[in-house]
Amino acid sequence: MMSAATLKVLFWNARSIRNKNIELFDYLVNNNIDICLICETWLKQNDKLAHSLYKCIRRDRETIVFDILPCIQTDVVENLGIRLISSDKKVNLYSIYFPGGAITEDKRKLFKSDLRKLCNISGSFVLCGDFNCRHGSWGCSRANAWGNILNEFTTFFPINILHPGQPTYVPANPRHSPSNLDIVVTNSPNFISHITAIDELDSDHLPVRFCLNLDINATHREIFPAKATRLPFKSKVCTCEWWLSVNAVKLKVFVV
Repeated sequence: MMSAATLKVLFWNARSIRNKNIELFDYLVNNNIDICLICETWLKQNDKLAHSLYKCIRRDRETIVFDILPCIQTDVVENLGIRLISSDKKVNLYSIYFPGGAITEDKRKLFKSDLRKLCNISGSFVLCGDFNCRHGSWGCSRANAWGNILNEFTTFFPINILHPGQPTYVPANPRHSPSNLDIVVTNSPNFISHITAIDELDSDHLPVRFCLNLDINATHREIFPAKATRLPFKSKVCTCEWWLSVNAVKLKVFVV
């Protein structure tokens, strides 16, 4: 049995949630998911998304309508965060989306700059989503330039990269290889356990579920030992596409 300080977390690149909300909410309720973070919702401003058990908080790309945690001012990595508070602990949980694509020198510099800002979040942080970064260290058959950069950051910053141990991106084209694109980057791996890719819900990305343990005896799962010097940064509000929900009785969080 899970303690009251243990939360079930699911994150997912939905590739449009507009016709999948019933399926999604059924899964969340039936599996008692406490926190859900979604990117690539493809929702328009007038699209409705609601459930009686959830208070949904969302940030569309077109507008800024919420201020849960200030978005970190980034150039190529979209982000939206919430702060979870339990007893004496505070955890900053961010939903992340980086589109990847062809690398240029300018885009490389922007990506590195964004990663520095994210890795310098004050306090405990958990970044999860579709990073579009491939590397053998987290189970991909081959690396791409973005994955090499992210892997390099594990040697300079106190971060760990957690993954479910199986591909989370399963392309329809058989010529393209499955990859672990949906990962967790954190400076507090002791808070995270039971990370699993779930073969449900309709997308070319599998949703990933994990337990966020806010009690003292949380399981410690370390993928990369890392050490680094923190660099200063300033947080500002920016636009991106995410969603969040909280239940009044038991914490339920949904970030889109």
